[in-house]
Amino acid sequence: MPGRYSVVTFDSLLNRSERELPNMSDTIDFLRFTGVRPRAMQLGDYDFQISCATSWELDRAAKKLPGDFTGLKIWPASDVLCRYIFKYSDAFVNKRVIELGAGTGICGIVAAIFGQHVTITDGNDMVVELLKENIEANQPKGSMEAQMLYWGAASSSLQPFLTQHWDWIIGADLMYNTVAVELLLQTAKALLQRNPQSRFILTHRSRLVDVDETFHRTCELLFLNVTHLDWPGEAPERWHIYAEDTADTDIKIFLITLMPSLSV
Repeated sequence: MPGRYSVVTFDSLLNRSERELPNMSDTIDFLRFTGVRPRAMQLGDYDFQISCATSWELDRAAKKLPGDFTGLKIWPASDVLCRYIFKYSDAFVNKRVIELGAGTGICGIVAAIFGQHVTITDGNDMVVELLKENIEANQPKGSMEAQMLYWGAASSSLQPFLTQHWDWIIGADLMYNTVAVELLLQTAKALLQRNPQSRFILTHRSRLVDVDETFHRTCELLFLNVTHLDWPGEAPERWHIYAEDTADTDIKIFLITLMPSLSV
């Protein structure tokens, strides 16, 4: 896999003329152009190779290409979620896990160390291809797959996931505007209703007041219970995730479940 992303240098890609911009139908060429490449990471006793880009690389690429590149980098909230999964790994042993808005897929890949089966999902087809590459590169212990999933209760892509049983739903840094919050929580509720014992763990960095207010209001409207979880503490030894901003305590950890009346 590394060779697929290291054929040419990033600077040479950005210096292409307009006629040499990446083939938009060639996902690998497009990902190379954005700066995505394999990066070595360490999580405790486990070594990973996660293909991703940096903010600097994505900012430079965005000057020449349109599109949403947010799923191509690792955000600090993902670091926190990985720490949480590691600290409470026993809760994930032999469980079925689905990750929403997976981006690079690092959180789902970590969950697959312990879980029986993990499905990582995203609504961006380019990102789904990246997810597949990262699964292939790391060959997690548990079974794992990447699938397209558009959020929202009315989304046709959601239906196949509602025929399955999920013990955990996970997600990191998914609430970036009010519409996304509503669609995310509709999706989470539909998945939670398939298994009254399932739980949704969501790490979130507050950026916009209206987004945070929409989150709490929508949870009330959808009869979802929200619990603030404790910070998982310092990272274990040999912990290196390629997140540019240090994960700090301003990142919140929410545990979301169905209210008792809906879980009966």
